[in-house]
Amino acid sequence: VLIANKLDAFIFTTPSVQQVYHDFGFDKNKSVIIPDFVDTRKIIDGHGRKEEAISAFQRLAETINVFCSGRMIREKGFELVIKALAEINNKTKYRVIMSGGGLDENRLKQMVKKLGLENYFYFPGWVSHDRLKDFFLQAHVFILPKWFIEYSSVLLIEAMAYGLPTIIPAGGGLEWLAGKGGLTFSEDNYLELADCLEKISNDQDLRVSLARNSLKSSRDLDYKRLTAALERIMYGLTEKVDE
Repeated sequence: VLIANKLDAFIFTTPSVQQVYHDFGFDKNKSVIIPDFVDTRKIIDGHGRKEEAISAFQRLAETINVFCSGRMIREKGFELVIKALAEINNKTKYRVIMSGGGLDENRLKQMVKKLGLENYFYFPGWVSHDRLKDFFLQAHVFILPKWFIEYSSVLLIEAMAYGLPTIIPAGGGLEWLAGKGGLTFSEDNYLELADCLEKISNDQDLRVSLARNSLKSSRDLDYKRLTAALERIMYGLTEKVDE
């Protein structure tokens, strides 16, 4: 800590990460928050993600396409989504796309089979970036079921740029990122996750509101805006040296 506090500035991706280091003893007066750099404008402009288009897409939904993605390991908590859907009575209105390969993939498939949910889940495995884009465009809801509670997520920021309502764990970096574009559930609580999913799917006005909020927040997270903030910090530090 004594050595670290000789540095001129600390940059953290979320307030949660920042707090961990503050608790450890890092100088609060030297720290700033700049999220992960993502070209959200490229996603928004390249795929015509405008408020009117995403609103119409959500209102016309008959089947709710739920999208989850990532390397399939137990720590990512994909099984929470499976358990949540098992708790929902009207399952026929859902289609869950769970992309990404990994050590836990077979166990997850077996869980789906054991619970009789095979008609509602699609496991495409690890996919190309272009196919990942297609899944984002098909989705009505994005779920990131589990992550290190303090951390940010590039994947979540990308989902927001596609104008997707999100469901994420409460009380950490993901909730801070999602802001008014997401619903939250207590960590590892698949019953609350099921409630969030039903709430979003049954209320098209809520889906539209969350989708528009996600899109709005993602514009503010574009890497060009963040680069400008980083530039101001660096120039401010060099001005102090010149003085």
